[in-house]
Amino acid sequence: MKRLGLAVFFATSICTAYSADPAIPGFDEWVHQVKLPTPEIEKLPNGLTLAWYPDGRLPILELVAMVQAGSMRDKMGKSGTASLLGSLLDRGSGGMGSSEWLQHLSDLGASHSISADDETTTVSVRGLSGDSDVLLKYLSEMLLKPDLTQKEFDRSKKLTLDQWRHLGDNSSSLSAMAFYRWITQGTDYARGAMGSLDELKKIDRKDVVDFHRTSFLPQATILVVVGRVDKGKFRERLVKEFGSWSAPKVPSKVAKSAVLPKAKFPSIPSSLGGVLIERKGASQAQVLMGMPSVLYRHPDHYALIVANALLGEYFGSRLNTVVRDQLGLTYSIASSFTYFRDYAFFSIQSSTRNETVGKLIQEIRKQMELLATKGVTDTEVEEAKRYLLGQFPVKMSSVGSVASRWLGGYVYDLGPDYLNELIPKVHAVTAAQVNAAVKKHLAPKNVRVVVSGDTAELQKQLKKSGLKPFKALTEKDLL
Repeated sequence: MKRLGLAVFFATSICTAYSADPAIPGFDEWVHQVKLPTPEIEKLPNGLTLAWYPDGRLPILELVAMVQAGSMRDKMGKSGTASLLGSLLDRGSGGMGSSEWLQHLSDLGASHSISADDETTTVSVRGLSGDSDVLLKYLSEMLLKPDLTQKEFDRSKKLTLDQWRHLGDNSSSLSAMAFYRWITQGTDYARGAMGSLDELKKIDRKDVVDFHRTSFLPQATILVVVGRVDKGKFRERLVKEFGSWSAPKVPSKVAKSAVLPKAKFPSIPSSLGGVLIERKGASQAQVLMGMPSVLYRHPDHYALIVANALLGEYFGSRLNTVVRDQLGLTYSIASSFTYFRDYAFFSIQSSTRNETVGKLIQEIRKQMELLATKGVTDTEVEEAKRYLLGQFPVKMSSVGSVASRWLGGYVYDLGPDYLNELIPKVHAVTAAQVNAAVKKHLAPKNVRVVVSGDTAELQKQLKKSGLKPFKALTEKDLL
């Protein structure tokens, strides 16, 4: 899963003189002067979109290719295909083995990154601009001509199976998987990267090859160029590498299925207080609480962003002040929104000692009730807005981070104003709007609770706290 803004693959950072201190003279006037640059965009005849973010201040070049094809494209009963393909893209191509390619990049001081999520697969390379030909060649080899040999497929599948089998070694991973599956149940996102071990076992090399052939298409890909580059000359090389990439007439977006994908997760009756994931002997409990939310494009989005900030995003938020500092129930607690193209959810994450897990859950619920029933003050809203407005220029203090934000808006079809709309939109939010949005979208009655830890001990503590019974699940129930 991911948060909008996407994972930051762009590392071409040239920090500017931005400051986040809201106490500086003229802060309100200064922060409104921040205007992020938009890229030059063009489309090649085969449908490949190019976005140019030139910056000549350092001899660094980063190329990021995002293909709009992720785990949602996995065949029914074969979830995990996109993830396996992602693990194989750098395992040899063009007659050169993976160790040779990696050694070549290492000798140049260059690096690469590959990731696959529900909706996209992203491949990037980064190095000195003087090595642009090598960087471009390596990117095109990974995208267009990965070897995908049987030997490498078997190796990657075995490693992936082993990783999933050991998921129970980490309480936070267990609770995150259970929470995600519960919160997305009944949606197109329900499987995530993998629906079950049984499905992963069924995948063969042909499934991966077919996924690459039918989903890695130029018309479904955007290539972003960030850093020092001679656009005219480099464009010629880009066309040479990618211009012949075929564009078959197949859908470039995920087709809606009449049958929703499923992952291993039971139905949880509303009469229960939540879900307990067994991790016997654990002295701490991992806690995740949340609910489905509205999409990024919803009119209440920015009011909810402010509400989230004052509830649990920054150090002076309500949850941090009360739950962490005053009550000492946890060392860390935070709230956030997670956005996909067609789905979103709100969550609160924390951990605590077994003996205080009931009190932690009750206090979080209490703070959400207070937020919904008593509302927020003008002072709180202004403080949260200053936090959001002050950190935005700092987060955008490199060309790479600007490119990352732009790419998120482009892929999610958020329109041309998305890149620069946060400051004016947040600045316009009022306490009345926050209160209305919270009542409408963050009702405490809709909260789902997932806890992982020692089930026997946690059940006792939850019962002592007067909470409803929790459904106990094991690692096998998820995998």
